[in-house]
Amino acid sequence: MLQLNLDNEKITQDEKEQLQNLLEMQDPSIADDLEQIWYLMDKIWDEMGCDNQNLDWGKIGKYYSHPIWLLNGLFIENHDLSMQIRENLADYIAKQGFETICDYGGGFGTLAKSIAKKCPNSTIYIYEPHPSRYGLECTKEFGNIVFTDSLQEDFYDCVISTDVLEHVEFPLKTFEEITKSVKLDSVGGGGT
Repeated sequence: MLQLNLDNEKITQDEKEQLQNLLEMQDPSIADDLEQIWYLMDKIWDEMGCDNQNLDWGKIGKYYSHPIWLLNGLFIENHDLSMQIRENLADYIAKQGFETICDYGGGFGTLAKSIAKKCPNSTIYIYEPHPSRYGLECTKEFGNIVFTDSLQEDFYDCVISTDVLEHVEFPLKTFEEITKSVKLDSVGGGGT
């Protein structure tokens, strides 16, 4: 069963209680932590009455503001493979010399924080329409991270998105919007 240390000064007492309640909802027959997170996400989706055939964006918006996403983010930050992937992405981005970087759907900033450390002179925008209190708190110490709820056209040297497009209604339209936000003359040869 998934175990996470919830003794973190940036997690409020209310959030700790919500996270503990989620951890108590685990399926004891699931041994893999990643499978357990997916199970909990699906369980909350169903409990909130969300339906991928009949989209109710009010319910879906509430779903993406649910504490399950805090639990997911904490899991990622404690999952070796997930963190190694993010570190590799940050290393690649740092080598390119980008000045403006957008982490599209960046959650509470796990990838953005890695990039910010490696690129202290760059500005990292986290496009996140549902930023959590915890995410805002965890990125405060980084003067080069900015949360935004809109993309600027022809503005970013690099846009990166991990584990996001499967959560949007029209992934190709979203991808087109992302593409339009990248400068065509970006450092590193023609946009990323």
